[in-house]
Amino acid sequence: MKQKPKIIFHYHMKTRITNRLLVALPLIFISLEVLARAGGGGGSGSGGGGKGNLIALILVGIYSFIVTVALYIKVDHSRSVIEKGGVNDSFWNFEQMRDHAKRVFLKMQYAWMNRDVNRVKEFISPRLYEDFKTQFDCMTESGEKNILSGIEIQSIKIIGCEDYLDNKHDSFIAHIKGTMLDYTINDKTGEVIKNADKRTETFTDTFHFIRTGDQWLLDYIDNHVSIWDIIKTRNYYETSKN
Repeated sequence: MKQKPKIIFHYHMKTRITNRLLVALPLIFISLEVLARAGGGGGSGSGGGGKGNLIALILVGIYSFIVTVALYIKVDHSRSVIEKGGVNDSFWNFEQMRDHAKRVFLKMQYAWMNRDVNRVKEFISPRLYEDFKTQFDCMTESGEKNILSGIEIQSIKIIGCEDYLDNKHDSFIAHIKGTMLDYTINDKTGEVIKNADKRTETFTDTFHFIRTGDQWLLDYIDNHVSIWDIIKTRNYYETSKN
């Protein structure tokens, strides 16, 4: 019986092991958070508050570390899938995929601010086109206009890739982090109705792309990315059964 290539077997074992570790890490964080609430919230005077703040800072640090580790592992797995896929299919190219995600992200912000989905029609799936068209129509009808400026992308990481023998099932996920000024006005009165203080805030999004022919089309955007969203991203490379 012909054995499967050892490198493929090793990769899938590595994926299963690291995913189990990733699942365990947030459970550790949740346990620490519960302990902090139980032991750090009842102190009196400034000492109790200082202790609570210190515990909160430690927990935030731990959570940030968990996210960093999770992202590192996912990027590593994604690179492995892309390298394998790129051997016979030049469409799988890490740098080009990351640049494409950045380009589409910026175009989406411009389209959102102008409430004009046709500006990005060629970059998004029909399903997402209809979804955004509905949202933009509602915003126009209610007189809401989102103002976005000062966009700074701090990092773009590819954290999920699925490469199938049938290309129409291929997909990838880009994790995008940065800062921007984001507020909403009434376009008739000019009144700021959301983020009146005009504070620049951080954002973390995931952009989900699907393959259509020789195009990566944006199919879904997640603006509320949690550690669980990072963990559940899938990295998979399908090989021939022959």
